[in-house]
Amino acid sequence: MTDDKLSSANETAATSRQPFLRVGTVGKASGIRGAFFVSGRDQPFDGPEYRRIHVGPNPETARVLIVESCVVRSDRPLITCRGINSRTLAEELTGAPIWIPAAAVSLDDANEYLWGDLVGRMVTAACATAVGVVTQVQNYGASDVLDVRRASDGARVAIPMVPAWVDMNFVRGTKDLRLVVPAEYFADLWIVPSPQRKPEHKPR
Repeated sequence: MTDDKLSSANETAATSRQPFLRVGTVGKASGIRGAFFVSGRDQPFDGPEYRRIHVGPNPETARVLIVESCVVRSDRPLITCRGINSRTLAEELTGAPIWIPAAAVSLDDANEYLWGDLVGRMVTAACATAVGVVTQVQNYGASDVLDVRRASDGARVAIPMVPAWVDMNFVRGTKDLRLVVPAEYFADLWIVPSPQRKPEHKPR
């Protein structure tokens, strides 16, 4: 999933937006006519907001391409763009971020939010204790799930994005996300990364 993924929310307010939303990354070229897969995304480019995409590290100066076709293969979009008519040209774009103007995305502000609105937010428990930062959002069928990382040791915890856990009255463009449960809820849920073993240097 990507930053432009829409999700329903019981209550959410939204006002400010980032100028551009990242909607994927140029993936592997397919065939000889310039088609390429979009990595990090499982939904097609099927709306007018995806007609013009910005491809490059900086969306402000990125190359603007016109999407001419899109199909989904192997759970990923496969697109063709005007002017990208060979495999060589498609391969030159591999790894480049893909952006669209945020203003092009239509939202029901009372019931929807973007995954990109959540990534990077500091999560705070009901007791005002800092929990960690949202690094990504996933969905496994039942609800959106926040992947939260603790700065002190890199440990991670998965938090369901549901009213029983999260205060859904958050405002887009702000930097925090408040929970309705205390930090003790996560005491046994943290996954601490295994320490990396240093290579042994044998004497010669």
